[in-house]
Amino acid sequence: MFESTRIKLTLWYVLIITVVCVLFGIVIFSLLHRELMISENRLGPRMERLRYLNPDMFLQYQAQREATEQSIKLNLLYMNMLILGVSTIAGYFLAGKTLKPIQHMVEEQNRFIADASHELKTPITALRTGTEVTLRDKKLTLIEAKKILEGNLEEIKNLQSLSDNLLSLAKFDRNHSDIQTSEVSLKQTLIEAKKIVDPLASRKQIDIKISGSDTKVKGYKEELVKLFVIFLDNAIKYSSEHTVIQAVISSLGRMGVVKIVDHGIGINPEDISHIFDRFYRTDKSRRKDKTPGYGLGLSIAKKIVELHHSGIKVESTVGKGTTFVVSLPK
Repeated sequence: MFESTRIKLTLWYVLIITVVCVLFGIVIFSLLHRELMISENRLGPRMERLRYLNPDMFLQYQAQREATEQSIKLNLLYMNMLILGVSTIAGYFLAGKTLKPIQHMVEEQNRFIADASHELKTPITALRTGTEVTLRDKKLTLIEAKKILEGNLEEIKNLQSLSDNLLSLAKFDRNHSDIQTSEVSLKQTLIEAKKIVDPLASRKQIDIKISGSDTKVKGYKEELVKLFVIFLDNAIKYSSEHTVIQAVISSLGRMGVVKIVDHGIGINPEDISHIFDRFYRTDKSRRKDKTPGYGLGLSIAKKIVELHHSGIKVESTVGKGTTFVVSLPK
């Protein structure tokens, strides 16, 4: 589809340039022809005398004049052909450059829809199957019914989490030029994020320590809280019980830096380049009973960091832990 569109766009480029070249050639030829005619009119009396006194020289002049006009026509034709050839190649190249972001966006959207459909299908199928089996069981007790409902409620929570994350990604894909930034305290932001994830950390008896001198950055506080919730939540999920997660604040030039350090299972080197992809889950984390989630958290984190025109660095050693480093402008 994009290749045919690229060819059509190239043809439109060439058509426009052809019209311009033809008009330009007509104007140039008309001006040159006019100059020749003016020059000939000035030499009119002399040419008449030359015609009678030296017919051979007059004929030679006429032939030279016609050759000059023919040479001008050929030069204009060759120049237009050269321009059209170059413009065709350049147009094809520029059409590809123009369509490339659109193609990438469409491919990303199609992949996103396919992945979202797949992820939505799994909990919906589980809910439907569990409910149908339960309804067919005539010996179902109240205790068993409550267990089924609890399982269904858990799947509904997962669906709600997935839909919330999908909405967040859709929100970050839109233009945010109308959002006003403010001065945000990194320490206060981390404290608020810690309060949100504390219940999850308590279940695994994980201690979250915030250290370093406070630094104020320019950003969107709500989104930064969400950013650190994602990193802390991720660290808790992949850390063992009775471990410590460190959030270290520092300052580097014009940037405020936050390091989230865990001592969990780590990330394989081949997975690091993909962890910010939507719905990507490493092999060690595919079992949702061990690490629940849909692989959207880090994708949202990347969008938030891009919104702040900042960057993320990841350092990880399998079996020892992972460090996420976020730099934000002061």
